[in-house]
Amino acid sequence: MAEGTTSESSAAGTPVTAATRCDLGGDEILPVVMRVTTTSVVEFVLFVCLAPARVQIFLDTARIAEADGQDEVRLRLPPMLPGAHSLMWSHITPSPTWKTRAEIAADGVTLFRRRKSSDGNNPTNSGFAFFEVSQ
Repeated sequence: MAEGTTSESSAAGTPVTAATRCDLGGDEILPVVMRVTTTSVVEFVLFVCLAPARVQIFLDTARIAEADGQDEVRLRLPPMLPGAHSLMWSHITPSPTWKTRAEIAADGVTLFRRRKSSDGNNPTNSGFAFFEVSQ
């Protein structure tokens, strides 16, 4: 049985969905800009639940990662020069039902956490974050 599915049904007869790892991890953290330094170790992880996905990740205009059929994509961002930078990710699934959890940490501290789902209030299959990098 796939992650997040159960054989139980609600009183209305609809399937009950169990929690997935996309539902875990604590509250969302949605800063406008993340401030890091040129020496910060910045890590990104995207969890994809309920369906396999094709994922692409861009830093500014460069594609820095691509994965096909994985349910988790982890990467350490390359060093960034001082200034403003953007991180963008997207996923495509063959299923109309999906969930994601994206997290960004700098030097081991989680600075960003965002959940999305096909039945959520923002069901787009992409995300973005902004960085201000200083010396």
